[in-house]
Amino acid sequence: MDRLLRMALAAGSLALAPAGTAAAQGFGTVAGLVRSSAGAPVADAVVLLAGRRELTDTAGRFVHRQVPAGEHRLAVQRVGFRPGSRVLTVLAGDTTRVEIALTEVPIQLPGITAVTQTPERRRFEAEAQPSSRSLDVREIAAVPGFIESDLLRTVQLLPGVVSRSDYSVGLNVRGGDADQNLVLLDGQVVFNPFHLGGLLSTFPDQMVQGLDFVAGGFPARYGGRLSSVLDISGRSGGTDRVHGSTAVSLLATRVHLEGPLPRGAGSWIVAARRTYADQLVAAFTAESFPYHFQDAMGRLTVGNVLGGTLGVTGFVSGDFFNFELAEGGTTERQTFRFDWGNRVAGVTWRRQLGGGATLTQRFGGSGFFAEVAVGPGLVSFENRLTRVGLSGDLEIERGDHRWALGYVADRHDVSYVAASGDADLELGRLDYSPRALELYGEDQWWARSWLLVRPGARLTHVGGIGFTRVAPRLALKAFVGPATAVTLAGGRYYQYVQSLRNEEIPVSLFEFWIGADRDVPVGEADQLVVGLERWFGESTSLQVEGFWKEMRNLVDGDPEEDPGRRGDEFLTARGTAYGIDLYLRRTGRRVNGWISYTLGKVTRSLETGERFPPGQDRRHQFNAVAIFDGPLGANWTVRFGYGSPLPYTGIAGQWVHRFYDPGRNTYVGAFTEPYRTARNSLRYPAYSRLDVALSWRFTWLGARWSPSLSLLNAYARTNVFVYFYSYDRTPPIRRGFSQLPFLPTIGMEVEW
Repeated sequence: MDRLLRMALAAGSLALAPAGTAAAQGFGTVAGLVRSSAGAPVADAVVLLAGRRELTDTAGRFVHRQVPAGEHRLAVQRVGFRPGSRVLTVLAGDTTRVEIALTEVPIQLPGITAVTQTPERRRFEAEAQPSSRSLDVREIAAVPGFIESDLLRTVQLLPGVVSRSDYSVGLNVRGGDADQNLVLLDGQVVFNPFHLGGLLSTFPDQMVQGLDFVAGGFPARYGGRLSSVLDISGRSGGTDRVHGSTAVSLLATRVHLEGPLPRGAGSWIVAARRTYADQLVAAFTAESFPYHFQDAMGRLTVGNVLGGTLGVTGFVSGDFFNFELAEGGTTERQTFRFDWGNRVAGVTWRRQLGGGATLTQRFGGSGFFAEVAVGPGLVSFENRLTRVGLSGDLEIERGDHRWALGYVADRHDVSYVAASGDADLELGRLDYSPRALELYGEDQWWARSWLLVRPGARLTHVGGIGFTRVAPRLALKAFVGPATAVTLAGGRYYQYVQSLRNEEIPVSLFEFWIGADRDVPVGEADQLVVGLERWFGESTSLQVEGFWKEMRNLVDGDPEEDPGRRGDEFLTARGTAYGIDLYLRRTGRRVNGWISYTLGKVTRSLETGERFPPGQDRRHQFNAVAIFDGPLGANWTVRFGYGSPLPYTGIAGQWVHRFYDPGRNTYVGAFTEPYRTARNSLRYPAYSRLDVALSWRFTWLGARWSPSLSLLNAYARTNVFVYFYSYDRTPPIRRGFSQLPFLPTIGMEVEW
């Protein structure tokens, strides 16, 4: 592999040597920011300079490289804004900084012909970061919209990601556990951002500007997790007038409003949503589904605050189960309740400084709660986590270098309580309070005209347990042609808040969180990613990546713990994951979509010596998504997914415990206990699902109407969720409980 890489780099050097020579003959870089008159960033603006075009990213930034030295006119265009321009002088070997404010005014632009770049093509040309995907507001509308467009649900269809079932909340990325994904909303940590079944994420799409997903090998600016990063940026509201939308389907109702603040100070945007899937499932099946969720999110954007832009984000979500269970032959009722949810509040201040520097400061907090109760008054479990954090970044672009420095100061308070109300007894309690300080630094620069280098390091200190480590990171991208690059990335990663999981419980509705202390170690992982990326024109790309990950100090429940002893609640585990990802994507005019495939293997081993495949060990994962204009005048979305069998622990039999009363010389009671197979030694049947969605759009009464029709699990595949065993008959009976059934739904969205 090393020899092949050296040969590829040498070939790229020869192929691109003329470009490197030209760069030394008087070229510079132009970097800047496009914002609205209210101070909000303007995404997807066309920036024209020296006969070339670039688009601004979700933060309103752009970079023009290899611009001939001299005087140029820079022009900016964006629908909904008055065009802007600036005359500037480009100096050889230097970076010229520019900031342009566009005035919001509906205008009709003359017809132009432009070939724009997708965010992934821009990243291919300018960033040394494999395993990275970007989704912006335009791409959100192109994902399968079975209920409504959903940004985070699209992540489930990307390579390297395994969703263990239709009812699984978390994502398992390249063999990692669900708690190993760092999810950020405007820089604030979110702990469980999914509702049951993956039908919808917890974030209303109308509130989201874009998302960056890094499946592995992420840079030094991110820390605190072992597997992946979901970095979500909230959208600023409109500044011209108050407007909004509402959407109604058989599963959910959503309302969104946005508008300007008084006196042109900025903008606001809010959205709320509730589902009623319980009623829909009852209408089409004999099963009960006593569940609903609700969420709400709001954001303020204020310009010219201490010379910068201030953003305030608030978010709440909740999932609620309430089962009523009847004991056979009696009228006595029992309840079985699951509730969980998130809370997030944060403030972000960003300012452009002189010398090509950008300063960002964040302050905020987030929380998670989970409650399980069997009652009334029998037993309850409660997990609560609160986090308060302060963080900042300083980014500097100068010449061919992009430096970044930053810090994160976090305080977590975690509690886990089990109790019985009837007995007035606390069955167990665990409390954790990890405090962490992290510092990072990184630099990306063009070491050669064909080679991008991105070294970095992150210092992690966890107070109270004597943990201080430095995690190195490195990424390389070598261009072996104008449309082909070889990438390499790796590093070490630490995680000081983890979650408990019990793979024998099939419904992983949420995770119970714990923190590092004297008895719970800080998790760590090493990652290596090697990839090849090839572009065919501007609309089609192919990425092939091999990955390897080794994880240490993971926590697993100890089945032989002593309830009266503190410190033996968990066992430590190690894990490995390796495989190959393939991602073929097209963003054309007539047909959009992608094909993703992952071949992987995952193993775990406990400190006791037990070795087993974890529940996410899926050998083959395939997804195909096609979005096109089809019959009936509709926009069609078709998605097919296949997953090879996942492991589970089966029940081989059961035995009866009888209670003997020696005084009466008779048995006075009994209970049964299952006898399990070796951990995860069996496999469920393979999984497959076909989803079809149709949507239309028209204007009526001054509003835009968008009706939709969706068929979830269109061919009614019975995908086994869990097996139930009955030994009351001979021979015993094993019955499978299915995942989501055939689920049709209609919806209507109205924008005004």
